[in-house]
Amino acid sequence: MGIDPGLRKTGFSVIKAEKYLKVLQYGVIEGKGTALSERIYTIYISLKEILEKFRPEVLSIEKVFYGKNVRTLMNLSELRGAILVLFKVHSIPVFEYTPREIKQSLTGAGSAAKVQVAYMVNKITGIHESIPQDASDAIAAGICYLNRNYKNDR
Repeated sequence: MGIDPGLRKTGFSVIKAEKYLKVLQYGVIEGKGTALSERIYTIYISLKEILEKFRPEVLSIEKVFYGKNVRTLMNLSELRGAILVLFKVHSIPVFEYTPREIKQSLTGAGSAAKVQVAYMVNKITGIHESIPQDASDAIAAGICYLNRNYKNDR
């Protein structure tokens, strides 16, 4: 499972990789509510339902390491903490990658533009429709994990 955390929009993806990569589901969870706790709760419950439906083996999540606004960075860190706890409670290993690592894994360039990453996500997955940006980033996080860790011994 790949996640691109965001307080207003959290992208998620569920990917199956055997002989071929298959995206089972992707989407965007809207952080509803005005209070930070409400938004985190909404995202947490939605991810919990997805986790329980698909039972992923691992989580690949984008690291937060830089922010222009300290308050936003702190709030986003609180969301990430809730997500990490959710996956820990379900004994699912978590792998964290910086945006640069994810871009590098998909495009070969750590400074690639979001449009380049989205293009590669469509190309790799074979999805021909427009994917919401946050969902595309979540798929990219999942592909990054596979590119770095997947063993062809299944």
